[in-house]
Amino acid sequence: GSHTAAEIDHIMKLQRNKCAYCRKKVGDDYHVDHITPLFRGGTNDRTNLQIACSRCNQTKHAKDPIVFAQSLGMLL
Repeated sequence: GSHTAAEIDHIMKLQRNKCAYCRKKVGDDYHVDHITPLFRGGTNDRTNLQIACSRCNQTKHAKDPIVFAQSLGMLL
């Protein structure tokens, strides 16, 4: 899969310029996070992408998205 700059802009607007995990505002210093990491079989398709702050994305790294969300207390 692939994505365009316009699709990234759209994702940013949907997320209201906030990190998908910590919900802090991101400015120009944001990361495009693969929800399911490429390492775990994820794709570059728009449906597998979200915006994250650099801290959250670097902490998540290649972790399973459900395990990572649970570690943040987002899922039981």
